[in-house]
Amino acid sequence: MIRVLYVDDDPLLLETGRLYLQKFGNFTVDTAESVAKALKKLGEGPYDAIISDYQMPVMDGLSFLKHLRGSRNSIPFILFTGKGREEVVIEALNNGADYYLQKGGQPKAQYTELIHKVKLAVEKRQAENNLRRSHRQIKDMLDHLPDPTFAIDRDGIVIAWNRAQVALTGHSGEEIIGKGEGLYALAIYGERRPMLVDAILDEELPVNEYYSNVIRDQDTITAETRIKTVHGNKILWGKASPLYDETGNIIGAIQTVRDITRIKKAEMELVNSKQMLSDIIDFLPDATFAIDKRGVVIAWNHAIEEMTSIKKQEIIGKGDYIYSIPFYGETRPVLIDLLYKDWEEISYQYDYVREQEGHLVAEVFSPRMYDGRGAWLWGITAPLKDADGKINGAIQSIRDITERKKSETDLLRSNEELAAAYEELSGSYEEISASMEEVKAQKAQIEQSEARFRSLIEHVPDGIVIVRNDTISYANPAVCEMLMYDPEGGLTGRLVSSIVDPPSLSRVIFQISSVKTLQGSYIEENFLRADGRAIPVEVSAFTCPGQEEEDVIVVIRNITRKYSINS
Repeated sequence: MIRVLYVDDDPLLLETGRLYLQKFGNFTVDTAESVAKALKKLGEGPYDAIISDYQMPVMDGLSFLKHLRGSRNSIPFILFTGKGREEVVIEALNNGADYYLQKGGQPKAQYTELIHKVKLAVEKRQAENNLRRSHRQIKDMLDHLPDPTFAIDRDGIVIAWNRAQVALTGHSGEEIIGKGEGLYALAIYGERRPMLVDAILDEELPVNEYYSNVIRDQDTITAETRIKTVHGNKILWGKASPLYDETGNIIGAIQTVRDITRIKKAEMELVNSKQMLSDIIDFLPDATFAIDKRGVVIAWNHAIEEMTSIKKQEIIGKGDYIYSIPFYGETRPVLIDLLYKDWEEISYQYDYVREQEGHLVAEVFSPRMYDGRGAWLWGITAPLKDADGKINGAIQSIRDITERKKSETDLLRSNEELAAAYEELSGSYEEISASMEEVKAQKAQIEQSEARFRSLIEHVPDGIVIVRNDTISYANPAVCEMLMYDPEGGLTGRLVSSIVDPPSLSRVIFQISSVKTLQGSYIEENFLRADGRAIPVEVSAFTCPGQEEEDVIVVIRNITRKYSINS
């Protein structure tokens, strides 16, 4: 219900008007016989409209109106008076009166018109207030957006300029709002140039000349551009969309601007980092590939291309154990998958598997390699972790160790022959003492076996020492030459620790002392030459049974050349 304050110095007219307005207008009407009383009532409670006479003592209706508007009171005001001078009407309307209605004539028609004017004035003011409130809400929302945002009308006049835009440009809304002629571009880019909002209103604008990565998605445009500032070059991302009225007509455009310099820099650093990692992996001499946590191949280096004849373009981006096909002819879990699965599921497929400082090392024979000729393969795998230490992939390197396994087999066969020779000497004392001639014959056989053994190990290119109780009891010429010792007893009688680089000592002693369980395996360590210089070697150990005290044969291979090639 509309609440009206009716002001007139004529009590009879006040009462008559009050009755009409309440009965036919469904208004709540309060009356006042002077402006002073009206102002008091206005201070006591809210009203929706004021109806005021013009001529009243002390303060007339026009002065009342000026007082209200001067105090920023925008309440609807209808001047209802018997005076109809044109200058009064003009002054009233110029000072913010909503309507002017002259008294006189048929009362019913007159009050009907007055009721109509009051309703129109109240509805108009409510609409204005709602619009003003809506504008305020829109402005508040724009101001709270983290990205710099502005809007223009169809004439290119700025109608919105949020706080983030002020922070970006240093230009306040008061400086920009209400102005056009590309001032918004000048504030952002330092020059008047087409922006995405302009392209929304004019599709013929050549935005591609000023922006990169331009994407049009229905009625929205996004793009990137570079600008120069006193703080250096910046990359800005922009997004623009049209503004519509209630009938769907475009009445302007809005654009958001975002400084993505850091994001672009981070993206470029990530691209460079990935490329550097790819180059490093590709440079590795061992066949190497990597997968993500889904099992999809993300790296496949040049060495594994040569080993498998499969190019990286054919396999990167694929999963489902496709990387196992070149080695096994079928899709199946391999060493790299041990990082994600129970060891018992697939460890039985390998001849040898061990964990070494967070890595898995294994050996296996692959019959599919090299067109069915097969090959012994050594592999090592390790997890790939993100910055938080979470595993998000794995990497595996593979090495063909067929030649090494062949050498180990040949050496093992020689050792077995030597063991057999020793067994031939283990006849009973009674049989040996039965005949001196037989003893001499057996002695000759022993000497022949020892000569064969000595000839064998003295002509093997790898270094060989026989160790008894951590002391070298024999050293072949190859190891003396390797370590720069006199071949005539230069190593005999020395402790093993005297020829092993201290950081490698514990592992070498473990390899020798655990020969029964580790027999045939090898490790890569550093040994010391006579001049104190460390050299890289492969070390493997074998038992030498048939003696009262069990000797250990240690094979030492110089791998300096391999490291020189790799480097």
